[in-house]
Amino acid sequence: MKVITYYQVIADSTAQTDCAFFIEFILTVIEETLSESQIITPQATLQDIPQAVLEIMEQYPGLAEFYQYPRSRTELQAFCHLSDREHFRKAVLTPLLDAG
Repeated sequence: MKVITYYQVIADSTAQTDCAFFIEFILTVIEETLSESQIITPQATLQDIPQAVLEIMEQYPGLAEFYQYPRSRTELQAFCHLSDREHFRKAVLTPLLDAG
């Protein structure tokens, strides 16, 4: 989206006292941005997954499915049945984040 186009659309909408054109413009920009950001990548094979991640997944069955949706640290820690926050960070969270 060019900045000048954005401001031109705002000016045109204001002059016409009709925001429909501006809303249509913004929705188009959002749609284009979402389309550009959806990168299709092949599914990871077992050999592509770091050993540390495989070990964590074996230790906490169902974790991969559980973290498919945004979760808080507290939710993830409770799922793993770990009460010590620091141990959870070092043993589970950091290795998973480092693996991407």
